Amino acid sequence: MHGLPEGWQPDTRVADEPIAYEGCPAEPGDTGPDVSDRAAVQRIFDQRCASASCHGAGRASGLDLRAEAFAKGEVIGAPSRALPDWALIVPGAAEESYLVCKIDPDCTERAPGTALMPVGGELDARELAAIRAWIDAGAKLD
Repeated sequence: MHGLPEGWQPDTRVADEPIAYEGCPAEPGDTGPDVSDRAAVQRIFDQRCASASCHGAGRASGLDLRAEAFAKGEVIGAPSRALPDWALIVPGAAEESYLVCKIDPDCTERAPGTALMPVGGELDARELAAIRAWIDAGAKLD
């Protein structure tokens, strides 16, 4: 049998959005942009998380992951709504950042009844590593 599995449905949430090729490796074996690069991390958020109905203008669960929200101080150091004693992003400490727990399939400390993010498909290892590295490097916005 060839083709897609029976019953498979495409994820069309971002089908009309342009592909951000600037974050792709230029050559085979190239690891792409510096993993602690803020711009690369924001591209991940923009492409995978910050759509209007999710963590963009619609602010699902009150969380906005657009660059504007970071610039306003709404994310780094802010408490998680699900677990208020846990900050969304702790600069220099990815393992202590609730946002990392929400995107890491191995985290067992997510708030009960909450799902792994992003909805519709896990981040790949490179995306997860880039976000972790950026946070561990201090979560700088410049």
